[in-house]
Amino acid sequence: MIVCVRVSCTSVPKPSAWVRLDPQEVERNSPLLHLPPMAGELVVAYGTKELPELCRQSIEYARAWTERGLAGHLLPADSANHFTILEALADPQGALTRALLDMIGRNRLALSNH
Repeated sequence: MIVCVRVSCTSVPKPSAWVRLDPQEVERNSPLLHLPPMAGELVVAYGTKELPELCRQSIEYARAWTERGLAGHLLPADSANHFTILEALADPQGALTRALLDMIGRNRLALSNH
């Protein structure tokens, strides 16, 4: 069970003035290029008020994860950015809290069936 709240460089970054990586650094540091063969469920959460490039990276990573056959989904947090997105986890009724509790419930159910 994994909850991923938008982190930097989740996919292959586009060239920019902010991040200066050579092709070898991109290859080595991009999680998109090193997806695991198997893993627990992943929720990729990102704020819809993030920069378009950061939203793109989160969307691309979640798509690649699920296209590889790994369990998971994308969770856009409306009107959030990287400063405010964790409020959705701190809120007992927040979308991130609900996603985490749902994952815990599914894992608990799976374990009880063994």
